[in-house]
Amino acid sequence: MESETHDNTKLVTIKEISAMLSVKPSTIYLWVGTRQIPHYKINGCIRFSLTEILAWLDTWHREPIRGYNPLSSNQRR
Repeated sequence: MESETHDNTKLVTIKEISAMLSVKPSTIYLWVGTRQIPHYKINGCIRFSLTEILAWLDTWHREPIRGYNPLSSNQRR
């Protein structure tokens, strides 16, 4: 069941977050237990703010290295 916070940010379940991130629910539980992912614990139920999860994902974004092409002919030997 989905609910909403006061600022209309949707809260979602572990099942929904695991599907969204394409990882097993057990991985999400591990991240929650080690406080690696932002979450709320409401009456023992773990919930996630989509806004906070998207911001958290941005912290993991890495830009590609400019000018590097592993398939270019001068890189192969």
